[in-house]
Amino acid sequence: MPEQRTRVREQGLTGARNSNAEFILSAICSAITSGGKPANARLVAAAIRDTREIWASYFLPQQRAHLLEQLTEYAKRVPDETARSDLIAFAAALQTAN
Repeated sequence: MPEQRTRVREQGLTGARNSNAEFILSAICSAITSGGKPANARLVAAAIRDTREIWASYFLPQQRAHLLEQLTEYAKRVPDETARSDLIAFAAALQTAN
């Protein structure tokens, strides 16, 4: 409802969006690039693959730009081809989100 959109609520939502973007990036980094088990990397990447359009449309434009920059670097270091493909698909979803 428009009357419920206050400056404080908008700031809270923006803060939540920033926190969620950093959480997603941290999860990707820890599971995929830390040299852990390939099966764990595939699980995280699959979860992102299954929800990539939702996350991509949720993030603010500046968050998407930051995520794209980081994902590009992470994808270069991911040894598992399936996980790398899922990261690339997430990056593509971020690029096409409005």
